[in-house]
Amino acid sequence: MNSEERALKPRWITCIHVPDHCRIERAGWLDPPLSRRFGDTWIGEGRSMVLAVPSVVVNKPEFNFLLNPAHPEFDEVTCDEPVEFVFDSRFSRSGG
Repeated sequence: MNSEERALKPRWITCIHVPDHCRIERAGWLDPPLSRRFGDTWIGEGRSMVLAVPSVVVNKPEFNFLLNPAHPEFDEVTCDEPVEFVFDSRFSRSGG
């Protein structure tokens, strides 16, 4: 297998803009059954349009942001055009 075949496939990335007045709720670390219940409650209650949750992949110091499409402020969110994002080949499992 040559280096081109081992390279990770390109992905797409975009920047999402949330208005400053939109509330961002932060969730602490919860194990899967509790985190699912928390998320279901968050969506159902519509407490905020954005929920920041700890990242599992980056070992919790980073956050992922979930958007509630049922929230009344969701229509105020805008996003840039997607651009191609290519991972450095050193991130592939087979090396680079």
